[in-house]
Amino acid sequence: MGFDDREMFDDDLGPSKVILAGIAITVACLLLVFIILALSWTNARAQAGVRGPVPNVVGSQYLDTPNAVADKQLVPIRVLPDGTVVVSTGGGSSGGTVQPIAGATGGATPYFLQPTASTNAAVIKAGAGTVYNIIATNNSVTTNYLRLYNATTGFNGCNSATNLVTQVAILPSGGISTSIPVGMAFSTGISICVTSGYATTDTTAATASAMSVTVVYN
Repeated sequence: MGFDDREMFDDDLGPSKVILAGIAITVACLLLVFIILALSWTNARAQAGVRGPVPNVVGSQYLDTPNAVADKQLVPIRVLPDGTVVVSTGGGSSGGTVQPIAGATGGATPYFLQPTASTNAAVIKAGAGTVYNIIATNNSVTTNYLRLYNATTGFNGCNSATNLVTQVAILPSGGISTSIPVGMAFSTGISICVTSGYATTDTTAATASAMSVTVVYN
């Protein structure tokens, strides 16, 4: 008996062998992807110049031994697992010291007031703004109260708690300095009242010639 070439060919490419061939190709592809990812990870470690886990890199390559940084030059930072932020500023292997400096422009605006014998109603800013600091001194023997409102042009509402945002006591023979690092938001405007009564609707005149108030805003 002779061999039927077609039968032998069909048997070699039976369903089970086709499935096995497909599995082999899939495994080979996955292995290739794994190798590519491993090489990319190794390259990232080498570029970061560190040993161990790769830190998060922001901006550009982080250097353990950075170059000197010029004034106002953009520099890369890395965030460590414990949340520490290290800045590459030419200060050595652990990064440099970051220190904020004052600028000639771009700072917040101070509003200064010496309250009179009135409610001292005034609009500090006729539009949305943010308050960062409230400073007040009082050399009288009477406690006075500073109130800020989310109100704009036309404000004269010291007799109403509508739009009241905060009230601060200005203690006698003393002062206050309230810092708000992230700022206190006012969506409409920033307005002020200073009276000598505690109630949020009080209109008792403030103590005259005894206080100085500064509201720092933007």
